[in-house]
Amino acid sequence: MKRILSILLIIVILFSFTACGGKNDADGDDQSSAEPAASTDTTPASPAREEPENPAPDPVDDGRINAGNISAVCPEGWDSFPVMDEDNDDEIDPNELKFYKGVTEDDLRDLQPSIAISYDNKGPVGANKDFLEGEDIEPLEIGGRSWEGFTFEWAGDSLVKLFTDEGGKKIYLTVWLVVRKDQPITLNDSDLLEIIASIRTEN
Repeated sequence: MKRILSILLIIVILFSFTACGGKNDADGDDQSSAEPAASTDTTPASPAREEPENPAPDPVDDGRINAGNISAVCPEGWDSFPVMDEDNDDEIDPNELKFYKGVTEDDLRDLQPSIAISYDNKGPVGANKDFLEGEDIEPLEIGGRSWEGFTFEWAGDSLVKLFTDEGGKKIYLTVWLVVRKDQPITLNDSDLLEIIASIRTEN
């Protein structure tokens, strides 16, 4: 009888241990299911893309002509010829640009409308309104600059002289509106306004 009771007691104890172990396993399963599974992906994370502080300028050529201290865009239908330094025929004047409209040959450029851009220099035919018997025109707002000027006649051609302050110096424009009465241009022409608006200086 004692032996039977001992065996029953052992069996009860074993059942108790088994029940406790099963509960612990269940708890462990609950905890493991609550935690995210560890990633098995071994692919390295892509580094964050860093934007450059100063993005590279658009490489598209805008037709800008740079003499050195002054530059401007020469639009389609116009041509540019370098202006040589008065003191040295072998060097380009860094303060002068000249664009011609409709020029097909070098020797025809003085027969076509043109614009001379001069920085810190009065440019072709000077800028003396009284001497040139010029007539004032209303100030013009072009390219963020205010231009003053006058019209005048020179050797049978109609011209406009414009000027504006730039960093303590002046930019002078001499525009041949009509040359030999052929292919006239006006200050309202979009291509001429494009040239004027595009002017940049190196101060």
